[in-house]
Amino acid sequence: MLGGWLRGRPVYASWQLVRRCSSGLCQFCEHRAEGGEPELSTAECLRVLERLSGLGSLVLSFSGCEPLLHPGLRELVAAAAPHHDVRLTTHGWLVTPALARGLWDAGLGSASVVLHDGDAGEHDRRVGLPGAHARAVGAARALREGGRGGVHFKLALDPAGGSAALERALVLAEQVGVGLAVDLPYPMPAAGAALTPLLLEARRRGRPLVSSPGVIEGVDRALAGGVPGCPAGRGFLNVDHLGRISRCVEFQGAGHAAGSLLDEEAPALLDKLRAATAGHGCTACWHGFRGEVQALYTARGALQALPGLWR
Repeated sequence: MLGGWLRGRPVYASWQLVRRCSSGLCQFCEHRAEGGEPELSTAECLRVLERLSGLGSLVLSFSGCEPLLHPGLRELVAAAAPHHDVRLTTHGWLVTPALARGLWDAGLGSASVVLHDGDAGEHDRRVGLPGAHARAVGAARALREGGRGGVHFKLALDPAGGSAALERALVLAEQVGVGLAVDLPYPMPAAGAALTPLLLEARRRGRPLVSSPGVIEGVDRALAGGVPGCPAGRGFLNVDHLGRISRCVEFQGAGHAAGSLLDEEAPALLDKLRAATAGHGCTACWHGFRGEVQALYTARGALQALPGLWR
């Protein structure tokens, strides 16, 4: 990854393997209603992965809707692990201890379980499915107990909930024995109570908050009008369920794609993507992965990230 970063290539790729979901309507996923198209077979995904690897070592995050619905996920993790830092985002409904062990054995590096609220009733209300909170908690425990990598809840923290929502999520993470990472919901909510001081205080007190200082420090700036300088299309990119690449998860599909990794080599597509997205100036999100990658373009962030880039 260090070589890719020094050459100005992406160091992070998010891959939506499927457009299907088994548990209802996840708050963080606006693409759940865009399904209906066929998905790539495992053999086609392996071809996409081979070409994606032409960009060098990446943080490669498998997400969805729900990536565990793809029958070849374990095979894809095993194929990606020798060259990439492989991550998984799941709502947890399908996770079992055996499945968790299988993914870790295949080379999974870390896993996040989507959390809408630390309170079971509020989480289930937002998902629209009774029992979703229990499944998410069970998934986090199964992943923690079966694995050798990091496990955390992924919380879309709405400023309307403020300190109470953050505290509920932190308490749950402590009880389960996992970390907590925060995103802002998309589309961005209206600014409310300041969140950055709350998050920095949680880190200072040794709470299980795994979001980096670069992410945390951008939260209130994002809510107050947006953080400029997004490296989408340069520092990170998106791969959709058909193997098409675009600048990020919020801008994917035929209208935003530079092309398909089924048809072209990754370096050529990257050149097209850069040309199409140069100077885009988008400030519409503050996703955790954006904040992590964007921090690399500051002296402080680069120094903090160097150990993880050395691959």
